[in-house]
Amino acid sequence: MVDILDAPGLAPKYDKRLAIIVPYRDRAEHLGKFIPHMISYFERDKLDRNIAYSIHFVEQMGDEKFNRGKLLNSGFEIAKDDADYFCFHDVDYLPVWADYSYCDRPTHIIWHGLLPRYQYPGFIGGVVLFNKQDFVKVNGFSNDYWGWGEEDEELRERCFLVGLSVDRRDGTFTRLDHENAGFKPDGSRPAEGDTNKKKRLERAKRLGELYMQDGLNTLEYRLSDASKVSIGAQELDNVFYNKVEI
Repeated sequence: MVDILDAPGLAPKYDKRLAIIVPYRDRAEHLGKFIPHMISYFERDKLDRNIAYSIHFVEQMGDEKFNRGKLLNSGFEIAKDDADYFCFHDVDYLPVWADYSYCDRPTHIIWHGLLPRYQYPGFIGGVVLFNKQDFVKVNGFSNDYWGWGEEDEELRERCFLVGLSVDRRDGTFTRLDHENAGFKPDGSRPAEGDTNKKKRLERAKRLGELYMQDGLNTLEYRLSDASKVSIGAQELDNVFYNKVEI
């Protein structure tokens, strides 16, 4: 049998270390489904099973509004010394068919399974890959979006600002439903979504100067606890749970 990784140009996509960063708070049901699904996926997928991967959950402690961008920046800092590229991955998306292999530029890998309102070419939320150099080049996510929304939109704008195009892979995911999906039942935005959108539009006018004043280089967080994750009696050597104060 011919090893599929012997195909010209294919092997280098699978010889890099991947860190999957998952921001988290108050989604215990999703967490219980995500972990075994991801373990099973990477055991069985014909190509992605060749990836040396780790998963890093980053839980926001305290009572402040959820800050997804800051949590993802924290996860990058926690995992950066042991990975070559990163997947910023929401806990409510489970891969059915996907391609987590190494990316030469920022790459959005989910399409099927997104809510219709997110199926537009510029959307890079949900599940996106970055190599280490590119994420540092854009200075990561903004740390300034508290509450739901807009950190992904600014991340895309940061990419274009520094001359990075965004690739797309046509991945299929199962979405886990939850009450707060960022929109009210009538389809309108919640108040914090409107606030963050206004903030992003104002920031966009000065993003050329702002993006290097807000991101990885200004990140402040405290890692209050870090441990390996277990399934039953089995401790997983490549799945980590981190509690951070931001």
